[in-house]
Amino acid sequence: MNIWSGAAEVVVSLVSIFKGTWKGQVVFGNEKVSSISTLLRTGDTLENPHPLVANSNRSFIGNYVLGTGFILSIDEGNTLLKRDKKNGDVIYPYLNGNNFNSNFDQRPNRYVINFFDWWIEKAKEYEECFSIVETKVKPERQKKADKSCREKWWQHARIRPYLYSAIKGLHRVLVVAQVSKTVAFVFVPINQVYD
Repeated sequence: MNIWSGAAEVVVSLVSIFKGTWKGQVVFGNEKVSSISTLLRTGDTLENPHPLVANSNRSFIGNYVLGTGFILSIDEGNTLLKRDKKNGDVIYPYLNGNNFNSNFDQRPNRYVINFFDWWIEKAKEYEECFSIVETKVKPERQKKADKSCREKWWQHARIRPYLYSAIKGLHRVLVVAQVSKTVAFVFVPINQVYD
């Protein structure tokens, strides 16, 4: 999932497309031209688009959890949160592309345990959550070829610290599912883990 803060300027271009050989006039604005380029300029020049420097470090892919043992149902998450409010430090709503595209309000229907980039000693302070991850994730991770995933089995495989640093202090972010039949951008709250 890509996350974006929402600051932008938009240019809209109205284009008519015709399949086949066009035998009519080519008009750009109010002017007759010989052709229009792929970047909607006169001429048939193939230009390469350039990245917007102003948007550097403002678009991110969400976490790669790599371990279904991190994921909790709503009931499991709520039980852990009620049992010990300290668990709220490591249990977050978990928004993935399916929830994003299927729910009218883009509300996650699961929680995820997230120990961020913490050392194992700190993660162990959350005994019940740590025990779940140790029981359900560690055996699965020990079989992985990725050494980092085996050694730091209590952490998500890709924790995306730059993403969460960039959105710290914001109230919402603009999200789009990376894989989708539609490209729908929606603002969502930041108090969750993005898949």
